[in-house]
Amino acid sequence: MTMSLAFDVGYGNIKLYGSRGGLVMQSAVSVGSGQIIRRMTGLRSTSPPLRIETRAGVFHVGENAHDWGRPVENLDFEHLTGSPEMLALFFGAITHYGVPDDPVALIVGLPIAPLMGEEAKATQQAVRRALRTTHTW
Repeated sequence: MTMSLAFDVGYGNIKLYGSRGGLVMQSAVSVGSGQIIRRMTGLRSTSPPLRIETRAGVFHVGENAHDWGRPVENLDFEHLTGSPEMLALFFGAITHYGVPDDPVALIVGLPIAPLMGEEAKATQQAVRRALRTTHTW
């Protein structure tokens, strides 16, 4: 049976919604360097973020991600079309949500601007190429 999930890439937060309910995760991502950049906030220790390893390398995603690696702050539209950091955020969101056992029908929400004009079709195809594949955990 196929599971339907709605995915909003978001610039501030990643959002996922499906039969298990909804998930909102901060869209913070950093490149894992193996070094902890900052562990203390005031007098309390911050907890480590989710670590995601992809073909492109190691990333930290979600809350406190910028404390555990080199922050990636890519806010252009190409970020939405399969960049390594977008895929790391997607994998992190699915991991927090609960990795489905069944195939997923993914409904992707994108900002209106990249879906208008001459590049709209290319943008849609790039998003499909990045997400329409078999992902393994």
